[in-house]
Amino acid sequence: MYEKKKVGEDQNKLVRYASLISGNDIDWLMTIEAENGLWDMYRKHPKNRNGTTDWGCGLNSAYHKPMIEKIKAKSVTQEQVLEYCRGVYLKRKTAFYGYKVRLRHKSKFYLTTDY
Repeated sequence: MYEKKKVGEDQNKLVRYASLISGNDIDWLMTIEAENGLWDMYRKHPKNRNGTTDWGCGLNSAYHKPMIEKIKAKSVTQEQVLEYCRGVYLKRKTAFYGYKVRLRHKSKFYLTTDY
């Protein structure tokens, strides 16, 4: 299971969960890191050039309105947001800008011996 270096338990709890549900898919972890290095799945990102807004793990307001409404209301857990994001990623990895720049973030993670 992966953890992130030099962060608190709040972030590593989500990193471990993402690692668990993805079968330790380091590419996915790096993609989420590139999208939202704070691992705050309720986070609203600054506006994009086209006027849309990304939320959580980089969900764009033009394509994921129902989930974004739940994120805004915090009617889903951060783990549920990660599960949703995992589904989006499995359908099309390149839907996330972070996938294109993910390799910059590999050194931020380490594999634990605890499974």
